[in-house]
Amino acid sequence: MPKLAIYVPKQEMREIEKWRKRINFSRVFMRALRAEIRERTRRLETDEDQLTAAARHYKNALTDKAGSLADFGFRLGGEDVLQCRLDAQTIHRLVEIDDPDKLSPADVQAIETAMQPRMQAVHEFARKHGYQQPWEPSLQQAVFRGYVQGVAEAWKKVCQRMASLDS
Repeated sequence: MPKLAIYVPKQEMREIEKWRKRINFSRVFMRALRAEIRERTRRLETDEDQLTAAARHYKNALTDKAGSLADFGFRLGGEDVLQCRLDAQTIHRLVEIDDPDKLSPADVQAIETAMQPRMQAVHEFARKHGYQQPWEPSLQQAVFRGYVQGVAEAWKKVCQRMASLDS
């Protein structure tokens, strides 16, 4: 049987000497080597171009999906204002949100409360768009962002109309 020399640091060599009579190091080495080879052959061999192309593809797919979810949220927010489903205090709270892409926990709570009657529609829409879990974080962020923007846009138009009624 062929031999192979393995270099071991001094500290580990002391441990090996302690266990030499009780452990078959050739067997341990072969088991570890087979496991390492098996693990390496499982990994995908990819070049940078393949990796970049795949990353672009999935980024575009996720962006498109998030866009349709945000559009859906926008429509729901606008409908909730125009069909008088929200009270003025809730509308003002949602319009005060500065950046719908960076929601605080209080913002999330306010949006969830406002959207509660619409959650079944959101979950159905999400399932149609391939989300397995009814409330994945990316789904929530896209829908909430759209909802806040829809409420703000509809409220702006309502305020303009109220101003014209006073004239």
